[in-house]
Amino acid sequence: MDKFRAAIPMMPMAQPIDQQAAAIASGLQTGTISVPLLGAFEVKKTTIANILPAGWRQPFPNESMQGGALFGILTLVCFLCLNYPEIRKNFDFLPATCEPYNSGALHPEIRPYRHCFENCNAICFPSTMPVSCLNKMGRHWSINEYDMNAMWYIAGSCAGSSCCAQTVCQRCTRTTTRCSRRLHDLFDGEELVHYNTSMAAIETDEADADFDRHEVFEDDSPLSEAQEPEESFPWASPLGRRLQADNCRQVTSTYDCNCQCTSRVYARACTVNCVPYWRSFVPIRVIVGAPAPGFFLEPEDRQALYEYSAMMSVNATPAAVKEQYLAGVDHTDPALTDAVEMAETYTLPGFASVTTPSVTGGYSRVLTVKYEHGAYRTSAIRNLQQPQFMPGTVSECFYDPHLNPNAAMISREYLKFADEMGCESLSQR
Repeated sequence: MDKFRAAIPMMPMAQPIDQQAAAIASGLQTGTISVPLLGAFEVKKTTIANILPAGWRQPFPNESMQGGALFGILTLVCFLCLNYPEIRKNFDFLPATCEPYNSGALHPEIRPYRHCFENCNAICFPSTMPVSCLNKMGRHWSINEYDMNAMWYIAGSCAGSSCCAQTVCQRCTRTTTRCSRRLHDLFDGEELVHYNTSMAAIETDEADADFDRHEVFEDDSPLSEAQEPEESFPWASPLGRRLQADNCRQVTSTYDCNCQCTSRVYARACTVNCVPYWRSFVPIRVIVGAPAPGFFLEPEDRQALYEYSAMMSVNATPAAVKEQYLAGVDHTDPALTDAVEMAETYTLPGFASVTTPSVTGGYSRVLTVKYEHGAYRTSAIRNLQQPQFMPGTVSECFYDPHLNPNAAMISREYLKFADEMGCESLSQR
């Protein structure tokens, strides 16, 4: 039996998986991989530079630091703008019960407001308009934004800021040395493309498009071997990497410099455009089961009515002044006519009638939630048609505990309904 066993060659024992992984990892570093039953074989050029496509290179340390800093800033901005509000509303907001509030004078509705902006021509030429754009925009900011008739005397042509109509420049000359990024290895002659050859006096071919548009090339001659001292290139190393002489050349060019403005125009021709933007206001009665700041057993809507009325009347133009402004306005502008007509107050039918609260007891307060819809009137209408805003509907909601106890008009960020709390279900909180 022993002789029979000696005649049979012994098969190598298979190594454990972790030993095989260690052997492969060491092979990627040393250039040799040893695998049982397959033997050893060579692995060439496992560096990242040889894996990247042609024309790519490894970043320099300063570029890596700049890229890492930019990535960190973008990550922080995304966290503060997207993640942090979601975290706060899911962990800090307190549960409550919400019901649309309708007392007749205070009810859900849509309101348009005036959005004006200045638009100037890119070409610099003198304006013949005596009214400055600063004056028109000053009227816009000083008049109540819900006064849509003010669009008649705010919108229109105006004189913008001064600009330069003509410049005079000198011509300057510079000589630069430009080299391609292709380097050669003296040992094996293989082409390496991951080294950067940019210097203060040496520019790459890819930078040709970045020169001044008035630049004129006067001379383009290749460098000789004598013009290429090895110590002038910081990438030269004892290993023998160097630039090819036929890949470098001297370029002499002229370009505009020392430009000065010789003719300044007093005012550029501009236009102030005004369009209606939309907001929806939904009064909501928020009910909690325990005493909390700002919540009372018998809530009043007096503060909510006061803040809503003040918002509509603040900075209102006196009637006499408004008539004076409108007297000299051309009302034939079809764009403004359509905008003013579309900006009439829109209230959904049925919301003007008083409704009786269906939830009794508990501590509550009346809050008017303000929703922004931009130039989309249909979006504002759809918002009032949501199920939780229908009269007599009782919904689960969550409010910000840092909400001002004396505030009666809030933005939508302070009050969220159950379907706005994200993927996590908070119905059991």
